[in-house]
Amino acid sequence: GVLVVDNLNEIKDEEFIDQDWTTEHYTETGRKLIAKNVASALKGFYPEQFADVKYSDEKQANFFNDGEKQTVWGQMQTLSTERAYSGKYASKVGGENDYGLTFEYPFAKIPDSLKREISIGMKFFQDDLNHKAQLVIQAQKGGKDVYWQAINLVNNVPETGEWADFEYNLLINKEIETAEIIKIYLYNPSDKVVFLDDFRIDFR
Repeated sequence: GVLVVDNLNEIKDEEFIDQDWTTEHYTETGRKLIAKNVASALKGFYPEQFADVKYSDEKQANFFNDGEKQTVWGQMQTLSTERAYSGKYASKVGGENDYGLTFEYPFAKIPDSLKREISIGMKFFQDDLNHKAQLVIQAQKGGKDVYWQAINLVNNVPETGEWADFEYNLLINKEIETAEIIKIYLYNPSDKVVFLDDFRIDFR
């Protein structure tokens, strides 16, 4: 027989963040709910292997990904051991992967008191300045952009051949306030690869 686990009514609409170029269709909370439901359904077949896992669904405003695969964001396939600032992995962007490690989150889940500014930071490595890497901040509603901005890394990070700090602060405007999904990622449509590590995003 076939075991069917119905998650249709368990996952809220805001947890669905499908887009064309990622493999993750749900937020981390959505994925955890699905995994919990599937595990509970399998408990009857494998009771000794089942372990109940507790996790918090509290609203958060501070996010960090060091590439060590403990936190799942979009574009995890870009993680490479070729170069890293901390740990073993960093997101390799360019060449075969135009899109780097991607933060994607329902804007409604950010506390209202912390929707004034977005502070973004990362460690960035470039061999030279002959690339097209951009930090993209994208806000969507109904699958369409209500805000889109790209910041050229070449104009903001002069260091080459070493890890450098990149930081950017954005005031949240009226367009972003209407968004359902907020996305922040590195985009590099060139053959020259760059690397990012210790990706930090804080809502203030």
